[in-house]
Amino acid sequence: MPLSSFGDETDGQDSAKPASGFFRTPVLSLIHYYQQHISPNSIQRCPFEISCSHFAEEAVQRYGVTGGLIRTIDRYYYRENRQAFAIYERVDGGEGRLLLDDAAYLLDPDPSAQRFVADELRSDPAAELSDAQMMSWADQLYHQQEYADARMLYDRLVLFSEDQQLVRQCKVMKIRCYIGEKRYQNAVIQASELLGDTLLTAAEQAEVETLVGYTYMQQRIFPLAETHFRKALDGDTTGVPQVGLGLVALQSGNWRKSDSLRLELLSVGESQPDIMAEWGRGIEKGRDLKLRSPLLAASFSAVIPGSGQFYCQHQFDGVQAFTFVAGFAWATYMAYRYESSFHKPRIGTVIGGSLTLAFYTANIWGAKQTAIYRNMRMRDDLCRPMRERFEELME
Repeated sequence: MPLSSFGDETDGQDSAKPASGFFRTPVLSLIHYYQQHISPNSIQRCPFEISCSHFAEEAVQRYGVTGGLIRTIDRYYYRENRQAFAIYERVDGGEGRLLLDDAAYLLDPDPSAQRFVADELRSDPAAELSDAQMMSWADQLYHQQEYADARMLYDRLVLFSEDQQLVRQCKVMKIRCYIGEKRYQNAVIQASELLGDTLLTAAEQAEVETLVGYTYMQQRIFPLAETHFRKALDGDTTGVPQVGLGLVALQSGNWRKSDSLRLELLSVGESQPDIMAEWGRGIEKGRDLKLRSPLLAASFSAVIPGSGQFYCQHQFDGVQAFTFVAGFAWATYMAYRYESSFHKPRIGTVIGGSLTLAFYTANIWGAKQTAIYRNMRMRDDLCRPMRERFEELME
């Protein structure tokens, strides 16, 4: 049965006329509330030219609550899916976004026929698509940060394309998708498989090694990141791996090494003024960075509980540490006096002493970890502008 035959207030009427009914106003009010207060704060964006909420609004106005909601659910579950790019015409949405035009579906008097065609295409969404079209749509999805959907299309090209260079390019893009999803282990596995390809060119190998280096850098495994960035230097002509090495040195706190890498790039005439400027500022600020010694923080807290946290400018943690240690120490002392006065077994003293020792040890360990965390956070804040420039350079 065509969907246009469903309806509550519109049965037997011209479906093009606006529907009226008791439930229509509250339903439209809920849709308007979603559009004004929820949708603007949502990270996900509907890929269609008419968003789902506007589609629902118009469908309810045209076909009533029942007919409109049935059409909305049908559209959401059967049309807004990862294969939609193989079904609907693409429309430039501006700001690098690709939209899909299914506006005709709302006006179709018999959408069941259109749905049948869509199901036929969905069963084999790449049947009539060239490799270039599939690659274009996958790249659009990647740039919209729809990494899982983009990866599905890249996988299809890897399986069915006869162009080996395109296949290798798709495998590289799959690594980028995994990185975008923060699935770093999958990215490294995919890169390891690709690096075993004997047909890989020097430039492609350098790109893959750079991506692996970036993956390890994101996980703060700096020695491995440096190793892969250095491997990428051999076939690279862009200077990206060397910038990556400088960023690793900057995040590790090795300002002199980072500066020497920057000067080396400048001497060979690499023209990346934005990132070079951020790099230079990062080095200058890094030299003035007031880091805290984890050993000194632990020593302070060993003498006076909580003082190591104060040394790291974590005053609340310091007050908390001092309160717990001092409180349990006082309770242990009172338990000892009570049990000594009445010649009772010193069970309370033992329990209190054990808890005091545990909190005292935790206070020392916590001071050390607080210093490490503070230093790491300060370096991350320092390197953030350069890291953002580096990520733009990698694209």
